[in-house]
Order: sequence, then structure tokens, then C-alpha cells
Amino acid sequence: MNTAVIKRSIILGGRKTSISLENEFWNALRTIAAARDISITELVEQIERDRKTINLSSAIRTFVFNNSRESGPMASRRVTPDSKHLRARGGECRALAESFVDAETRSTLLRIADDYDRMADRMHSSKAVSE
Repeated sequence: MNTAVIKRSIILGGRKTSISLENEFWNALRTIAAARDISITELVEQIERDRKTINLSSAIRTFVFNNSRESGPMASRRVTPDSKHLRARGGECRALAESFVDAETRSTLLRIADDYDRMADRMHSSKAVSE
């Protein structure tokens, strides 16, 4: 399986922006955009508007992941994540990263693990504020 990170440029808000994603994510993004009858640029603009603090590449990966959960075979077994669940996912990504020799793949999985931790922190702090 080739998981090379591919850097592509698109124009967002009138500015040229480079996005680095693995081929699998580019392909999934194309499929989602086609299913919604919009361009990849329009879809990425929506993701850009909706993202909070994570970088755009991570926001796209998270969007693709969430989209696959909502429409894929696991949709009927959806889990409402809490901070503990998100931290566990981060741990799974870290453990998986250790199994890869390819530095880029390891780095990508570790970034995703860090994103899970940041989401858990935000969820935990927003829950504490609402109580």
C-alpha cells in the first residue's frame, strides 16, 4: 500500500494554499465532493470554515474519517466519543505508528494521535465549563 504524502495547491479565499495529504485522503475527498456534486475546492472551503484550531490537513483527515463513519459499514455502531474515547484512539494511533518503518507514515499517525489528544482536551474543558 502506497501511503506517500502528496502536496497539492488549491486556491482558498483567493489565496493559493498547499495541502499535504496521503493519496487515500485525496481520493476520499474527491469521492465525497463528487457525491455532493461540488468541487474539491468548495469542499475544502467548507472544511476550512468549520475547523477550529487544528491545521487544515488534519481537519481534512478528520472530516474524511468522520464522513466514512457516518456513511460506512460502521455507521450503525456509532459511538458518541468522550474525552476518554478520544484519548484511547490517540493511543491506538501511537501504537500503530510504531509498527511502520516509513518515517512519513509514522509522522502522520503521530500527528493524528496528537489531534485526538487536542480534541479530548477541548471536549474535557468544554464539558467542565458547561457543568
